[in-house]
Amino acid sequence: MIYLASPYSSDSKDIEAARYRAVAGYIAMQYRLGLKMYSPIVACHHLSLEHQLPGDAKWWEAFNHDMLKRCDALWVLCLPGWEESRGVKKEIEYAESSGVPINYIADTDGDDPEGKEIQAPLLGP
Repeated sequence: MIYLASPYSSDSKDIEAARYRAVAGYIAMQYRLGLKMYSPIVACHHLSLEHQLPGDAKWWEAFNHDMLKRCDALWVLCLPGWEESRGVKKEIEYAESSGVPINYIADTDGDDPEGKEIQAPLLGP
């Protein structure tokens, strides 16, 4: 199982929604190829919205680390904002300290959350 980290939180709900769509599209593409992948953004975006759960990384940190420790690898989807994302930084730190291999995915297939069309490899690294 691959854990897919990506930026999410923003002051703009539109950017959060666009990030969700970008990650969901990438996950769907990987599922079609037979990869088993988990994304906290895809799993929890709607849950958070519909049940007024906090959207910040600090609130989700323990949950995300618990899921990450069950995975064989961490892939970081390098959407705009990934390097500033507190949640992504914490997931990388946790993977490094736990010996979980990390791969960085440069692009996704489709639109990026800031509106530019980007092309990507079908599979990760």
